[in-house]
Parts: sequence; structure tokens; C-alpha cells
Amino acid sequence: MDDTTNVHPTKTYNDEIIIKPDENLIKEAAKMLVNSKNPGILIGDRLVQTNHPYIPTKLAEILGAKVYSSNYSEMIFPSDHPSYKGNIKLGFNSSDEFEEFDTILAVGGLPRVSYMFSNPRMRIFNPKSQLIHIDNDPTQVATTEKTDVAIISDPSEALKILTTEVESKLDGNTIELVKEKNKILKEEQKINENKIISSLNENYSNSPMTADRMVHEVSEILPRNAIIVNDAVTSGNSIFNFINFNEPNSIFGGRGGSLGWGMGGALGIKLAFPDQPVIAFVGDGTGMMSVQALWTASVNNIPITYIMCNNGTYRVL
Repeated sequence: MDDTTNVHPTKTYNDEIIIKPDENLIKEAAKMLVNSKNPGILIGDRLVQTNHPYIPTKLAEILGAKVYSSNYSEMIFPSDHPSYKGNIKLGFNSSDEFEEFDTILAVGGLPRVSYMFSNPRMRIFNPKSQLIHIDNDPTQVATTEKTDVAIISDPSEALKILTTEVESKLDGNTIELVKEKNKILKEEQKINENKIISSLNENYSNSPMTADRMVHEVSEILPRNAIIVNDAVTSGNSIFNFINFNEPNSIFGGRGGSLGWGMGGALGIKLAFPDQPVIAFVGDGTGMMSVQALWTASVNNIPITYIMCNNGTYRVL
């Protein structure tokens, strides 16, 4: 070394940058939603990638809208809310789900998994539907889908303002219609719950046990503050059948199409939340890829409960 000098590192910038929405576009979107006879909402994970996410339960309720998630890797909408209809794979089974809506509000990016399947459906939404798309990434808005209102904004910031704007435009007749819609959504939820329980009971004694029975048994003894790690893939739907997610950080799942992250990911989640029990549902494919996580957990004394969903089928092939 020829010389020395004093270097003072600059302060790390940790402040969150919030992009506010265009007011005129918010008004246009609100008018479109209020005039819609059958609006639908699609929520992506971008919603919870901020410090204080705004979960749009009120917006769904004042519209009487069905809500789907495009990727439920964190709690982006209460899973036991009557408006919530489940998680869908965009470009795989989404076209049928969204055929009925005349107006769609999409929040966050539109990640596709169609490349993983043969004969994929490249169209996500009904081309006759009006589309409102909110995202803070301009490269993701109004790209592959015909978009009527494109709002570049922090999703939570836009949803808060949009909810207020929609509420201000509702008249008495619309409010009464929405009450009837929400009543129907509650009835549909009850019917679906009964179907799940009926299927559980009909197949309860199957050997090997069904994924539904496995998750149901776990749900009966699950600590209230438990965190669920979902890398179960094929058995993943059963988790949402019997465990409700209403609180932030109550569930973590994968955001991409990769398999095998759950074994190691559970380690990081436990380190981030050392005072809460972490239960990881992982498929046998995940176990084959990342079984070394068990060694890491053991050697470093990281207490995690792994539940291996061994259905003997590695379904990626």
C-alpha cells in the first residue's frame, strides 16, 4: 500500500419512496368501478412489498366484488373473507375465472406461469372487460393486456385514495345492490366450506391419507401465532382449505416458479421471527432439492417443524 486516507461511508438511505397516483386517473377508475355491474379484483404480491400495505377489504365490500390473488406468498387479502375466491395461476386457469367480470381491477404485476404448462392460455382476461391496472413498475402496466386505465403508483397509496373516491360516488340504489351481492358471497362461502368438509369426511379413512386430512389434523393443534411456510405445491390448496390467514407475516410462499426454496426459506423466516413457531409444509420434490436444510437447522439449533407432503409424485415433469 502506497498511502492511506480517511473514508467516511455515506449514510444508508432506508426511507421508502412512495409514488402517488394521478388524481384524474383515480377518478376515472372510480367511475368505471361504480358503474360496473360485475367488477372483479385481482391482487398480486406487490401490495405487500411496502412497509405499510393497505389491504383492500373495504373496497371489495363496497363494490360487492369477488377477489382473487395471483400469488399468495404473503397475506394480501384475508383468506376467510367472503369476497376472497382463491389463488389462481395466470395464463393457466385464469381465463375461466375472469370471464364473468365486465370490469377488472388488477393490483401489482401480472406474473405468468403459463410457460410451465403445455397448450397455455396466453389471454388472461376477457377482452370485452374493462381493465384498471395499478402497479409501481411502469414496465408491468398496459403491456400484454388491453388496459383502459393504467395507474403508475404505489399500490397501497392508490387503493386508499381509490376506496375513498369510490365510496363518495355510491348512490342509494347501488348500495342496496351491493348489500345483496355481499349476501350472496357469504352464502357461496358457506356452500364451499360445506363441500370441503364433506370431501374431507368422505375420504377421511383413505390410505395414504389425503392432503386435506393431513392439513386438517395440523390445523387442529396449530399454535395461534404460528407462521406457515408454503412450498407444498401439489398439496398447497389444502393449506388454504383449513388454515386462515388474516394477519401480516402469517404465511410465506414462493413468488416465482422455482421449487425447493421452502426448506431453506423456513430457516430465514425463523431467524426473522425467533419468538414464533414456524411450520413448513414442503413437497417431496422440494425435499429432494434442499434436504441439506435439515442439516443446517440441526447444526445451528434452529427449531422448525417440517411437514413433508410425500405424495410420491414429483409433478414438474
